[in-house]
Amino acid sequence: MKYEILPICWIALLSIGNLNLQAQGEVPAWDMETFLDSAPPNQLYMAAAKYKNTDGTPYFYDGFLYGTIHTKSEHSIPNVGFKYNIFDDIIEYEDDKGRKVNLLPVQLIGFSFMDPASGSTLEFRNGYNIYQKGLNELSFFELLFEGKKVQAIRHYDKDLLSGGAAMNVPGANTGEQTKRFTKEKVVYFLVVGEQATEVKLRRKSIIRAFPGLEEKVKQYMKQEKVTGTSPEDLVKVARFVEGV
Repeated sequence: MKYEILPICWIALLSIGNLNLQAQGEVPAWDMETFLDSAPPNQLYMAAAKYKNTDGTPYFYDGFLYGTIHTKSEHSIPNVGFKYNIFDDIIEYEDDKGRKVNLLPVQLIGFSFMDPASGSTLEFRNGYNIYQKGLNELSFFELLFEGKKVQAIRHYDKDLLSGGAAMNVPGANTGEQTKRFTKEKVVYFLVVGEQATEVKLRRKSIIRAFPGLEEKVKQYMKQEKVTGTSPEDLVKVARFVEGV
């Protein structure tokens, strides 16, 4: 994990499981103050100043996002303003009194918000059995497609460069600047049953993610002129395999 603010003593890593937020039906609605009051001290900490002398930000979107947070206790907290820190993979919340709190993934099963760029609602969740590239069951993934057999998901991240590496980035401030966040990185996965496979947005990579169905997927992509070079193409293929 890449948490840098305060050391966290994990009592145990919780096995959350792959939950369908929409299929749960209605869950009790909380407000954020009730949630914060109920959180164990080791799962909640006040945000501290960090990333000083750093160019860029660790956020998915620099401004506030507005949406719904889904807690591990299966409560839903609607109409919350927050920031999604994709570098640390945490939610940052600030209440009306200016109190800044970081919500750890161990407290949550997911969240959703309206994307300021597209106006569409994006849904994120954790609980996937993906253990590579620093990912684990607490890592958040955007849900692109969900069927009973197949899911298409993606994970966002950023790198934090320091020293000479930060200065080599075009446009970097060469004054007191010593650190710099890179542009966001995205990695895609196709989940079939319990098996998650990392895929590139390339035709061959997507086809290989479906052992035993390669020929059918290949023919579908050829007939429908699906190149596999966009997230939309990934969703099209996932939807096709779901119906096979």
